[in-house]
Amino acid sequence: MPRFGAFTLLTHCRCGRPVPFNRPALDARCDGCGANVQVLQGILTDLLLFLDNEHDRMADGASSRRSWGTGPSEVSASYARMPPRCDRCGATTPVDLPEGSERDLSCSGCGEAVHIAPPPQWMRKEVPTAQLLYTAVARADHSAAAAPANVAVGSASVLSCPKCGGTLPLHGDLERVIRCHFCAADVFLSDEVWRGLHPVRRVRQWFVRFDGITMEQRERDRREARLRAAADSTGDAEALGLEPTKTSRATVKARRRAFGIALIVLSVALIGGGVALLAGGPVVMAPVLAGIVVFLVGIGLVSS
Repeated sequence: MPRFGAFTLLTHCRCGRPVPFNRPALDARCDGCGANVQVLQGILTDLLLFLDNEHDRMADGASSRRSWGTGPSEVSASYARMPPRCDRCGATTPVDLPEGSERDLSCSGCGEAVHIAPPPQWMRKEVPTAQLLYTAVARADHSAAAAPANVAVGSASVLSCPKCGGTLPLHGDLERVIRCHFCAADVFLSDEVWRGLHPVRRVRQWFVRFDGITMEQRERDRREARLRAAADSTGDAEALGLEPTKTSRATVKARRRAFGIALIVLSVALIGGGVALLAGGPVVMAPVLAGIVVFLVGIGLVSS
């Protein structure tokens, strides 16, 4: 049965600005300085495995937090047992999609776009149970209050060159220093302009659908298989805390039978020796009595 988890992940750029990872990517661009901020693959792998392994022990909606590192480079994350839902209005997202699906859906409640896609190759290798990703599609809705007076709000923004007055087209893919096409002057984009082009992204939940045997269960099965092999070779499954199999039961029964036959042979020798010495008096009755006890024990083992 499919399992679903909601995740968030946040770190900081060296410039001090928070950088949310709103999808399970290994890098993200800082909206403050444009630097490429990376997160270790092992951190994302651990985060996914925490949820997948703990899912059945968590209540619906229950969440937990984890962190890696300290200081400015700290990575903080959360995971929750939760089906995919709209990041904007909370409406549920369709979950009965075939594995490998890739499409954009619109929320039935508010129209917010949700992108559904298979996990990247590295994730399928590290977390084989991961089947589908659900991520919110970020919208480029720049606020008019955040934009300077000479920067038009929208996808096509402009700025005047401070040297010649020429029009400088602006868009989100620019570096902080751009060159004027008219006078070749280098123009540094102020913080006000830069923030207008790169508004601070908020942390958004992204979701993963899991299915199949968890890594924790796989390891438990492998460990039990190793113990089972040892039990079958020794015939002592119960001593290893395992339920005896047909093989281990047969092994134990055969060994008990062989031991019982050996005891019966020994008992015959003891009784025969005691009878031969019976004329010696009561003291030699001991071998006979011992032989009888050994014989009874042997019979019990053979018949068990």
